[in-house]
Amino acid sequence: MSFFSKLTDSLSDTFEIKSPAEDRIDAATSSDLSSPDWQLNMSLVDFINRSSQGTVELYGYLRRRLARSQPQTVFLSLVLLETFIKNGRTHVLKVSAAQETIDIIAELVQNQDVEFKKVQAKALALLYQWALRFGPDSSFGLCLTDLKAKQIIKVPTSHKTPLKYVLG
Repeated sequence: MSFFSKLTDSLSDTFEIKSPAEDRIDAATSSDLSSPDWQLNMSLVDFINRSSQGTVELYGYLRRRLARSQPQTVFLSLVLLETFIKNGRTHVLKVSAAQETIDIIAELVQNQDVEFKKVQAKALALLYQWALRFGPDSSFGLCLTDLKAKQIIKVPTSHKTPLKYVLG
């Protein structure tokens, strides 16, 4: 990670006015955490499930966390997004499948930075999982098809487990 990226992330954190929910997203995706804080993640799910009001804004904030330069922050943001999708109500699922979110996840799958290998693998696994859950014509399935067409991912020719994609 470059000095400029660290400085930009630090300055945006310093001068941004955040809601209490955004502060909780920061805490749940902090690069200081070695593993997910499940209690905090589930409290955010409860918060987002209570009302559809503010869901789009919180997802916008979570997408900004997914675009950060710290691999651990991005990884924990993917885990939080996964938690939202697994436990969210219909309005949460609709916002989760927004094209902006899919585009960021596709970028993470394509990221060749060695520090992001864990993030890359998690992003691909989630795309595959969500394509199975929501179908091949869902935005997740279409994203996988697009990544396959670009030869970024491939389907193994011999496998004994259910069909999975691997990085190309």
